Amino acid sequence: MNPLTAAYSSPWVPAPLVKACGFTPLPIYSPSDEYPAANEPVPTEGRCPWSRAFEDMIEQSEFAAVIMTTTCDQMRRTAELLEQDRGDIITLTVPSTTSISSMRLYQSELRRLASFLTSRSGTPPTSGAILGAAASIRPRASQKAARTPVCLLGSHLPVPFDVFEAILEEHGACIAIDGMEAGPAFAPSLDDFTEGASLEGTINALGEAYFSQIKDSFSRPNSAFYRWLSLELKSAAPKGIIIARNCWCDKWAIEGIRIREWTGLPTLELEFTSGELSVSAISRLEAFMETCRND
Repeated sequence: MNPLTAAYSSPWVPAPLVKACGFTPLPIYSPSDEYPAANEPVPTEGRCPWSRAFEDMIEQSEFAAVIMTTTCDQMRRTAELLEQDRGDIITLTVPSTTSISSMRLYQSELRRLASFLTSRSGTPPTSGAILGAAASIRPRASQKAARTPVCLLGSHLPVPFDVFEAILEEHGACIAIDGMEAGPAFAPSLDDFTEGASLEGTINALGEAYFSQIKDSFSRPNSAFYRWLSLELKSAAPKGIIIARNCWCDKWAIEGIRIREWTGLPTLELEFTSGELSVSAISRLEAFMETCRND
């Protein structure tokens, strides 16, 4: 592992900026063999299973920096707890509103992130380094096999994405729309990203690209998310929608109700209460796929 590794768990952390500061960006959206988490079946301290799992992974690993955001109340609480004993944590304020002033605040937070990473033995970023890093980072792509197409939405999984994708395929589903936070919906296109007249200008341009393009249900209004989803549903024509969320995830619990009513499609909410996919979740998935196939 690069001794300068920065771990984070939010699409609002721009990997090109992290990389330009000399760090290896490490987005973590599920436990893995390399970064395991304790399997605690009951959420405690008002925090969801994922926030506790992420805390476990941070405590068990030696990262040079950990980048948190304010888009999730449980993760914000986790950041507060971690900051009590560690100096390698930074929490970025991500405004929920989509105004110009909100974007300016987000851009200033990215400049603060660059200063923080530099202070953690990183290198001061340059416009060229940010531009080069942006060109090298691409979002993941799912394999669309000849199975029943479904739309997958949500944030964090109890198992790695490829494992979860294999479970879906085993039960006859393929991911036609990847709306997970680590997926393409939350990855801004940087193909037209250009270097600014100054370093501040380049960071501001990067911030504008992220702020204006990420389709997050967290945003208010979140009409960009629903415009994206509407276009994807028309194009991919999935037979159903799976919303993967952790217990006590208010954001996706609320959106799940709206999405079910808005689309009229069969919708399965898979709620995770521990660091594994439970037998009951698998049973519900089997019944859901049967409904999709017969719809």
